[in-house]
Amino acid sequence: MAHIYFLGDLLVEICDKTTRNNQYPVLTSSKSGLFLQEDYFTKSVASKDNTGYKIIRKGEFTYRSMSDSGYFFINRLECTEIGIVSPAYPVFKVKDEKIVDPSYLAFFFKSETFNKKISLMSKGSTRLSLKFKDLRKIEINLPSLSEQQEVVKVLIQTNNLSSVFEKKYKNLLDLTSVKFLELFGNPVKNSKGFETRKMIDVVSFKPPKKQINKAVWWSLNLDMIESNTGRIIQKVFVREKDLGPSTYYFNTNCVLYSKLRPYLNKVVCPDEDGFATTELVPLQPSSIIEKDYLAYLLRTSYFVDFVNTASYGAKMPRAPMDQIKNFQLPCPPLQLQQSFCKFVDEVEKLKKIVEKQIVNSNELLEIKMEEYFE
Repeated sequence: MAHIYFLGDLLVEICDKTTRNNQYPVLTSSKSGLFLQEDYFTKSVASKDNTGYKIIRKGEFTYRSMSDSGYFFINRLECTEIGIVSPAYPVFKVKDEKIVDPSYLAFFFKSETFNKKISLMSKGSTRLSLKFKDLRKIEINLPSLSEQQEVVKVLIQTNNLSSVFEKKYKNLLDLTSVKFLELFGNPVKNSKGFETRKMIDVVSFKPPKKQINKAVWWSLNLDMIESNTGRIIQKVFVREKDLGPSTYYFNTNCVLYSKLRPYLNKVVCPDEDGFATTELVPLQPSSIIEKDYLAYLLRTSYFVDFVNTASYGAKMPRAPMDQIKNFQLPCPPLQLQQSFCKFVDEVEKLKKIVEKQIVNSNELLEIKMEEYFE
C-alpha cells in the first residue's frame, strides 16, 4: 500500500564544504546528468579558487537552483566517488534507504509529475528559483520498498534504450567535427594556410529585420540549448507582446552564438524564425562564408579555448566581442566550404532519424514514469 510523504520527511540536506582549493574535482549539473567538469567542457571552468564549494558524495543529489526555462534538473552523483559543486547548489541525500530507494527518487525527479509540482513551488519573474526548503514541501506517493525496486528495474531497462540512441547521436556529431578538422584544420592557428579576413568584415553582428508577422513566435533562451551540440532541448512559443524587451528577431540565415559563459559552447543554426535572448549574438555570414562552416568553426575546442582565454567576469564570464569581431577568420574556397556543408546535410538527415528514435524512447520512458508516479 502506498503512503504520501513530504520530501522533507525523506531527505536531509548536506552542507559540507571544501577547506582548500581543488580539494576534489569540480562537477557540472546539466539536463543530461552530473559530470566531471573537465570531461564535460574538456577543461575546468570554475572560479580559480573553489575553496568553500559544497562537497557531494556518490549517491547524493544536487541541482542548479536557478532556471531561465522553468525546468530544474535534480541529478544524482554516479560518475565519481566524490566531487564539489557551486555553493549555490543544494546537496542532499536520502535519510533512510529502508523507506525510499534513492534510484526510485532519481526517476521521480525526472518525471513530468515532479515538474508540475515544482512549477507551483518555484519563484521569480524572469529567472525562477527553487530553494531546498521549498523542495521539502513537495509530496510523493511512495509504494513499498520492494515495489519501488521493481519499478526501478523497468525504468532502467527503458532508459538504457535512450542511452543507446544518445550514443549514436554523439557518434554522428563526432563524425562532423572530425570532417571539419580534416578539411580546415585548427581555425585559430589557420593551420591549413587559408586566406583570412577579420570576422566583422565577412560576418554581420546585427540582427536581421523582421519581414513576417506571426500569431506566436519561437522564444529561445540559453537554458534551451544543449552545450557543444547546439541541439534544442525545448521549444517554447509565445505571443509577440509577451516576448519581453531583452530579445531580438532572428531567421534561418543566422548563426546564434552565446556570449554568456562561452565555455558552455552554445552555438545554434536555427531551423525557423524566432526571437532570442540578447545573450545570443546573431551572426549573419556574407556570401563568402557558409553558415554551417561558421557554426562548426565556433564550436571547435580551438575557438572555445581562444575565447575562454580572453573572457572577462568572474561569476558569469562573457565573451570578448571586440576580440571576436577582429578574429582572423580563415576563408577557405567556397567550393570547399560547400562540400563540407553537403556532408553536414547528409549527417543531419541521419541525426534527424536518431533524434526521432531518442524522442520516441524518451516518450516511452515518460509514459512509464507517469504510470508509476502519477
